[in-house]
Amino acid sequence: MKRITDESAPITFLEPAHPLLNFPNKMGQEDFANWIQERGLYYPKEWDPQYHALLQSNDPGEAPLKGGLLVADYGRGHYIYTSMVWYRELRAGVPALTHAGEYDQLRTSRRKKIKAKREIWSAATCRRFRFGVLATKP
Repeated sequence: MKRITDESAPITFLEPAHPLLNFPNKMGQEDFANWIQERGLYYPKEWDPQYHALLQSNDPGEAPLKGGLLVADYGRGHYIYTSMVWYRELRAGVPALTHAGEYDQLRTSRRKKIKAKREIWSAATCRRFRFGVLATKP
């Protein structure tokens, strides 16, 4: 079983210009700051050549793992496989993933609106990165 247990393990963008890393929101190093627990679980050892590895990471002293975010063109969209633990980060409210940081000043007076905005964004992100998701090309 391949996994990355260090939640602060560095992330390398293997194809930084790929549309899935830039649309609908651009992903950057800040999206991987302040993660909890681990980066990912059950990384595949090999995959079909139609898939592209978009991210790479590793625990200190370990070989890099490229299976954290795999994508293949499928019809008018993409087929996505991810080993990253996005669900833990979203549930924990990691600011870069939920964009909660944009609302820091409003939290005390507008808690309900903030929660609604965060849930909408989180749902969209989960659809984008859930195992086996088909995402439409931009």
